[in-house]
Amino acid sequence: MLVGLVFGGFWVFNNGLIIQGGNIGMPVNGGTYTFVLPVPLNFAMIALATPHTTDIPDIVVTTYIPYVTQTTFAVVYDYETGHAYSGQGSNQLWWMIIGA
Repeated sequence: MLVGLVFGGFWVFNNGLIIQGGNIGMPVNGGTYTFVLPVPLNFAMIALATPHTTDIPDIVVTTYIPYVTQTTFAVVYDYETGHAYSGQGSNQLWWMIIGA
């Protein structure tokens, strides 16, 4: 049973399961960026991130989440080495974290 639903961010179920997700504009530069979760977690079971970009048509772009805390998560958004990046410098990152 769904206990709480907030548009654009998270779903809370009465069994304690919390599903959070969204999109973030961030630079494609290999840096690590930390974001605040909409709802604090006791623990994360899975964390996913995928790039959504239109200005990098010929190289590999990758994202990964190095850590999740109770209130934040970090993301690295990087591109294939050996290629010069000449895009806009900011693209969308789609993310989802499932926890309790």
